[in-house]
Amino acid sequence: MVRPEISSEVSVDSGGGSLVEKADGPLEAPGRMDTDMAKYLVLIYGDEQEWDSASPAELTAKHAAHGAFAAAAGPAILGGEQLQAASTATTLRTLSDGRAVPTDGPFPESKEVLGGYYVLEAPDLDAAVALAGMLPEIAESGGGVEIRPIVSRKS
Repeated sequence: MVRPEISSEVSVDSGGGSLVEKADGPLEAPGRMDTDMAKYLVLIYGDEQEWDSASPAELTAKHAAHGAFAAAAGPAILGGEQLQAASTATTLRTLSDGRAVPTDGPFPESKEVLGGYYVLEAPDLDAAVALAGMLPEIAESGGGVEIRPIVSRKS
């Protein structure tokens, strides 16, 4: 099963430090210092059948679009990963006796599946929405992006 990658390799210097994604690891901003800016989880959804049937040219265009997103977002990207196929997911459900039982696949029966994510740091939701609006999955049939604030637990 061929899955689109978030990006093959990106290296960006946006003044606040470099941002690097390697094929074998997440996007990272080395040496980042904690800030008071909010963090947002950007969940990338799409139609797995469309991803699997994409031509090499379509995959190249998607890789380029994610590279452009990474370049524009710069050090605002705190992490990100492409996920394996939904068929590899395991969901835990609790039975009436309190035991947690693993089942194959994602919980909802849906054509739209979670394909990847980014963790962004932004001054506010409007800024996070503006960045996430650059992702190519928004323009895909059956695709979309969910943006959720991350709860900050300061000690």
